[in-house]
Amino acid sequence: MSQQPTTCFEQIDSLLEDLETATNQLEATHSKLESLRRTPENYPITIQWTPTHSPPRQLTFERTTTGWIRAEYEWTGTGWRPCGSEPITDPAITSTRSLPEPADPPSLEELLEYLTESPTHALVFEQTPSTDTSVVIAIDDELRFRSLNGERWHPIDATALQQHLQQYGQPTLTHLEDTPVEYTQFTSSPLDLHAESESH
Repeated sequence: MSQQPTTCFEQIDSLLEDLETATNQLEATHSKLESLRRTPENYPITIQWTPTHSPPRQLTFERTTTGWIRAEYEWTGTGWRPCGSEPITDPAITSTRSLPEPADPPSLEELLEYLTESPTHALVFEQTPSTDTSVVIAIDDELRFRSLNGERWHPIDATALQQHLQQYGQPTLTHLEDTPVEYTQFTSSPLDLHAESESH
């Protein structure tokens, strides 16, 4: 039985697959070389802190082949967003006490997963100069947001919640009973509350 001739498109697909495989191998090799080249003397110096009413931030000082790079990052709820960098020389650091190792905050995805699996918990955004304390809980897999002095709750999705985090800081996961609101304040229909307020 004669073999069907290979078409031009099949040849292109085969070449693309080979190229992708080679690229993945090169990236893996590069990553391994970087890890082997890194020694305790040139590990990055990382300083991490949480500003009041703002997301966590990081400063890193990393040695390069020509000197040092200072870079700043801001936590977005999903990872660290670069906020700027500059080359520097001769960084020095001192501390009078032992400090904890920097660690990534819980991601928004992890917090929301825990929230939907545990209806007795809530995410709390602390009060800022321009906003009230606000609380988010999950009811039947729906995220519901309510400000402490708000008249009603509002549905909120992960995208809007991430924007809120970037404006007002990382929320705290806690028991709903330890927050200033009650479960029943999230169960009335926003439409019912709106109609009730208009009737007064």
